[in-house]
Amino acid sequence: MLWITLIVAAVVFLLVTLVVFRPALRRSCPTCHHDTHLERVKRPGYLKTLLFWLPNKAYRCYACNRNFLHIG
Repeated sequence: MLWITLIVAAVVFLLVTLVVFRPALRRSCPTCHHDTHLERVKRPGYLKTLLFWLPNKAYRCYACNRNFLHIG
């Protein structure tokens, strides 16, 4: 029963991360596709702790005011 709860919590965590920080493979905004209005921002603590093995960087696009993750 505990394993099921942990698996559900991990899936919810990944879905929330994908909704809040949209992952991108290129260093351009996945919403508006600008690459000049970007600024690096601090990653939230839960991303640093749980996704430490993934080479990710958090960016903020000032053209559309969205946060996204650059993976790679």
